[in-house]
Amino acid sequence: MFQRSIYVYNHSIYLACDPSGERIVFLDKNLADIGSWSYNEQNSAYPQSQPYQKIYPYAAYFLPDDTSFVLTHRETKCQLRGVDSTSGITKQFFNIPPTLQSYSIYADSATKCLIADKINHRLVSDDKDSTIEEYKWKSIQEPYSLTFLSTGTLCVTAWNKSYGTNGGVAIISEVDLKANQ
Repeated sequence: MFQRSIYVYNHSIYLACDPSGERIVFLDKNLADIGSWSYNEQNSAYPQSQPYQKIYPYAAYFLPDDTSFVLTHRETKCQLRGVDSTSGITKQFFNIPPTLQSYSIYADSATKCLIADKINHRLVSDDKDSTIEEYKWKSIQEPYSLTFLSTGTLCVTAWNKSYGTNGGVAIISEVDLKANQ
């Protein structure tokens, strides 16, 4: 059911992306459902001019200032949304490359998002001004998920044949991230 869970410290709640339910679910410390954001537009008040296409929320990132980012999929297209954390209403759609396919994002306090682009074998960053930067490494073939450690080191899970496994974790420092553009 749930793709990924995140703990939001300043609100003491968990959130879980539920792609099949087209929603993000909020859970209290006892994991009781306390609300959700729905991306299901099938029952909206607006008439549909085309057949209904599901919207799958795969990743969400909440910042302490109540800024939120949600990565959704519709058909084969990804969208990065800036969302109001209190209402769940989309405030901004970010301009991301049209061929980008991702299931993970990371955002910083300057509202710069780092996105693992599985299909195009890269990481992409996008900021509030839609400035896009691309990062590629030989060791990362299909990045899937990413996070930063408290030391500033970026960890990326990726499928990679070169290490003789079906997957692995590539560790990249901030210096490497800037050096390999």
